[in-house]
Amino acid sequence: MDDLKVKVWKVKAENVEPFSKRFIFVHTLTDVYVDVKYGGIYDVCYLDSDPTADFKVTCPTVLAFHESPGTHRDFLKVLTPLAKMGYRVIVPNFPGYGETEGMRATMDNLYTGDIHEKLAFIKDFINVLEIPRVDLLVGFGEGCYPAMHCSLTNPKVFRSLAMICPCGHKEYRGVRPLSWMGLTDRLWKYYSLRPILFGFWQARKSKIGWKNRKAYHVIQAVIELSRLEFQNVSGCLLRLKKSSVPFCVVCTEKDDRTEKEISEEMISLLGLTPQTSLSVDMEIITNNTDIQQDYTSQAFLLENAGHNIMDDPMYSNKVSMLLIELLKYSRSRTLPKE
Repeated sequence: MDDLKVKVWKVKAENVEPFSKRFIFVHTLTDVYVDVKYGGIYDVCYLDSDPTADFKVTCPTVLAFHESPGTHRDFLKVLTPLAKMGYRVIVPNFPGYGETEGMRATMDNLYTGDIHEKLAFIKDFINVLEIPRVDLLVGFGEGCYPAMHCSLTNPKVFRSLAMICPCGHKEYRGVRPLSWMGLTDRLWKYYSLRPILFGFWQARKSKIGWKNRKAYHVIQAVIELSRLEFQNVSGCLLRLKKSSVPFCVVCTEKDDRTEKEISEEMISLLGLTPQTSLSVDMEIITNNTDIQQDYTSQAFLLENAGHNIMDDPMYSNKVSMLLIELLKYSRSRTLPKE
């Protein structure tokens, strides 16, 4: 254990009310690579709105996955109303993002963020926390991809799905040129080239919508996105259309990462007609009962909103209401028999 990294915590003032920022060790990736059977141990940073309570069937649970690059901070404005209503809200940082780090330096290199690694991490994270079920799964950007997988693979545990500004099902603006990302992935193993690659993406990050992201997070995202399986994304969209999972998707026309045409195609694959404005029943926020009537999956393509919709005061509260509506329905619905 002498090669364990020595970590010096510099605690920064961070207003995360009504959440608590927590850390937990997660042993994961044990079944992903044949040559690394022990996997990796990660010190996972996550937000939890009620960390001291046990998980109860009577308390709805919300789990959210950030984009790449991204952190738990992306969700603060949208998920705060849900936490204040008493819902259990949990937002983990994937390895390589936020303050989540491997216990050894080699573990940071082990995790590349492809879909198989993310799904293994999610499974082990919820097992460590002993989360019995998730009433609402929320994905943002690239976080929508593993969220779809979870909902389709185990709908009894992940009971409903919300996708906010999902990544494209084909090469989209945020990963162009994809060949450059693939080249970075192949060259990153050469330590002598890392300063050059670091400088290149530091200079380019503002052109692909990552201006305020840390350089190391940008590199992690580049390696991860170079491995996106677009055919798999399209397949998930078609499977979601035919599934019994209630869901909603919110896209924006002025998204600086995904073109409007790609968003329209994704919504079409889901078999939905997009609405151009968010209209929600404000009684949902004040009514404490679950929604008993049928819920129709919805898609929105908002005209005047950008990628940072969750930070936009014009839309953040409406998105929160949309999530609460879906969450309340998922609590009341009876799961179909297999």
